[in-house]
Amino acid sequence: MFLVRDTDSDLAKTSFQKHQLPGMPKTLKAGELTKMKGTESRILWIEELVGLVGGVQMNTLEFHVWGSVRHKPHLPQRMVFDIDPDEGLDFGHVKQAATYILDILGKTGLQSWPLASSGKECTLWFR
Repeated sequence: MFLVRDTDSDLAKTSFQKHQLPGMPKTLKAGELTKMKGTESRILWIEELVGLVGGVQMNTLEFHVWGSVRHKPHLPQRMVFDIDPDEGLDFGHVKQAATYILDILGKTGLQSWPLASSGKECTLWFR
């Protein structure tokens, strides 16, 4: 997981955080993960609601989670298709693309759900 944090308390400056820093709540867990190619990577994760609260208390705006559980990173349980249109593109094109992706996923037997995350984006995820 990585965090998007507000570093100046007025949303003007945000940063990405992938590793544990001094002073972080102990409810945000940190450790090592062995990647499929055998290399180690430092990671963060949350095990309980108090971890989520701890992240919020340190000005976390977004929690970007993996599509798999920590102990089985090679077996994704969720995949997200985030469709962000160009500024000049009509939202109808986004809906058309989302419908096309939903149809393909459905034909392969993957159950999926659309989620409009703002007025200009559409996120699809399946399980």
